[in-house]
This record gives sequence, C-alpha cells and structure tokens, in this order.
Amino acid sequence: MQRSMKIITCEDNRQEQQIYTEYLHALGEKHSVRIELTVYNSANVLLSEAQKADISADLIYMDINMPGITGAEAAIKLRELGYQNDIVFLTASKEHFRGAFDVQALHYIVKGETSMAEFEKIFLRALLAKGERNQKYVVYCGGGETRNIPLDSIQYYETRRGIVTVHYDKDKSFEFPQENLQEIENDLEGYGFFRNYRSCLVALSAIESIVYNEITLHNGKKLPLSRHKYAELKALIRPGKGKTVK
Repeated sequence: MQRSMKIITCEDNRQEQQIYTEYLHALGEKHSVRIELTVYNSANVLLSEAQKADISADLIYMDINMPGITGAEAAIKLRELGYQNDIVFLTASKEHFRGAFDVQALHYIVKGETSMAEFEKIFLRALLAKGERNQKYVVYCGGGETRNIPLDSIQYYETRRGIVTVHYDKDKSFEFPQENLQEIENDLEGYGFFRNYRSCLVALSAIESIVYNEITLHNGKKLPLSRHKYAELKALIRPGKGKTVK
C-alpha cells in the first residue's frame, strides 16, 4: 500500500510556493509517497477554513512573515482549534523562529539557506512522525509473555494443533494458544490480510510473487496457496513494483 501525506503550504510569495510545490512532489516521487497538497496564500484564509472544519493535514509548511496575521500567530490559533500534527516554519531569518517552540514546531526552513538535502530530512521526519501517530498494534499473550506487535510488520500467521504462530519483522515469531485463525481473520478485516490456506493467513504487503499453488514473500519464504484461492488472490495482487503474478 502506497504511503500518502496530506500537506498544506501557507506562503504569500507565489514564487516560493512554486518552489515548495516542486520540492514536495519530487520528494513524493522519490520516496513513493502520494502527496496531497493544498496551497494557501494567506494565513487569514487558512484560519477561516480551519474554523469551518478540522484541518486534516499531516504537515503544514507555514511562512512566518505574512501580511495581516503572521504565521507564528496563525500556528498558535491552529493549535487552539485542535490541530495536533506537524508544523514546519518558513522564515527569512533564524531570529524569527524563536516563537516556534510555543507551538511545538517540528522544524524550520530558512529561505535561500536551507539545502534541498536538509529539506528532504525534515520531510522524512514528518513522514516518520505520521507513521508513528498512525501505527496500529496487535497484542497477543502466550507462554506467560505478552507481545505488542506493529500490525504493518506482520508477514503471516500459521496455526497448528491449537497454537498460532505470528511471523513479523525479518525473522521474529511469537506463539500463542488459539484454536483457529477465524477470529484473527475477522479482527484484521480491512487491514490487507488474505486467507491463502486453511491454516495460514498472509499479509498482502509481504507478498513478492504468486504462482498457481504457491506464494513467495519478500524474504524468500514460500507459503502454500489453495488452488481455489488463486484467482481471488490474483485479483488483489496486481503486477507492479515488487510484485509478480504467474
């Protein structure tokens, strides 16, 4: 599943806006992130929209020096309205950044000074922060231990004789008692898992390729595929980046 970022840029200089737009779309293409960009030329307009409905952006690039209400003042008002995600200030001078700590800004960009490499690092920090905010975990108990596992790290589940083993990260696994996979499958509905075999449940994101009766994961592990499940899985796994279907 492709990652995405909803981003707002608030900058009254149209030339600067164009530069940031090009930077962000280039970074989205480089890191396989779908960028949904909304542009504002005025903090007043942005705040007017925020008062009508919650701002759902993952990241806001906010110019500090704008006519009327400043970016720093606008950021404070956005926090008061409930916006909790990241803000990066755009400034002509580091001196103007002093108020950024009042709104817990992620970082700042100095116009004409911050390099593209640094701009990229700040973008990736925001992307990582979004992932951490949205991360989902599953909790399993077995053998006197409780394991808290990030959902997007799970490769597959398999069951045998009332014991389920969840395989995650590169080579980790954890066993816990459960009669079958049906309850787990129900709990994970909508999260990209597929029942490829009676005793196996695989994450679609972990699949490298499929053939008529076999699945190969990105780590080289091979899993069985019921023949009557092949057409259904083939419809879900489109050939493309990192995926092959035969």
